[in-house]
Amino acid sequence: TKMVEYSNVQLTMAEPVLTLTSALMQMSSTGEISRYRYLLLSTDAGGYWYGQYVDNDEAVYKALIYGTCDYQQIDASAVADGISFNSLEFGIDYIFRVIGYDKDGKITNMGKVDFTPSVGKVVRFDDAKWQSTKPEVKATITKNTIKHKK
Repeated sequence: TKMVEYSNVQLTMAEPVLTLTSALMQMSSTGEISRYRYLLLSTDAGGYWYGQYVDNDEAVYKALIYGTCDYQQIDASAVADGISFNSLEFGIDYIFRVIGYDKDGKITNMGKVDFTPSVGKVVRFDDAKWQSTKPEVKATITKNTIKHKK
């Protein structure tokens, strides 16, 4: 067996960009990353593994390193803006865990984000982004249902 070698390159996560059904995970690092290995689980689809990994960073880190979980892998050149997920379910909790491999194949630290697809940031009427020409819309959100009223 090959010994696991750890990289000095540090991986950091930004706050995810969320919509009702999508998420964009943005990462940065202190050095060059050649590829990422990641895991995305939801409370619904992840079942047992979601429960095992949500609060156990050491277990998921080892699972990603040794490939003992249902991970995905992607070249860093394909994720310049981040790793994007679509067709997520609104109101469901998700966990995202990622490790990187540096140019020498050494493993970085693990990045992690727990998130729930949502309506995103609400703009207040006194915010510069507010446009008074738009009608006021009120939303009632219940589980997976959103009702709008003008």
